[in-house]
Amino acid sequence: MLTSMLVGSGTGVTAPRKYRRLTDAQWAKLEPLLVVKLTGAGAPRSDPRKIFDTLLLGLWEDRTSRELPKENYAPASTVARTLWEWAEDGRLEEAWRLYLLTLPKARVTQWHRIFDTYAGSWRDRESAPRYAGKVHNLYFKQMHQVLNSLRP
Repeated sequence: MLTSMLVGSGTGVTAPRKYRRLTDAQWAKLEPLLVVKLTGAGAPRSDPRKIFDTLLLGLWEDRTSRELPKENYAPASTVARTLWEWAEDGRLEEAWRLYLLTLPKARVTQWHRIFDTYAGSWRDRESAPRYAGKVHNLYFKQMHQVLNSLRP
């Protein structure tokens, strides 16, 4: 896990603090972008707030959505499908940017460390990353680019 990679690794990087779920104020900024009103028949959409929270927690704790408590987070297949849609139409990049802008600098720095650790471990290994697959690669790349654009 990422935490074990950071703690005692000799890098001087401390483990990230506990993940904090989206606040109502943060969600108020993201909601207009991520909530799509559907008209007509069909199954109701999954809760986009839950999906975005699942993405953040999974990255923060280096866990797949299958490993997260089902009662609090979205199912893995729903997360993958929705992230693909958001990544393809640009909503994920914008939502991630808006989310990062709501955070204090120290928290953004922790996200930099997490993404830098992921990117470094991917380059150093021949095997596929933990979140292998085109869905993860697309959204991870977009999120990493946004994060780097905000680097001080």
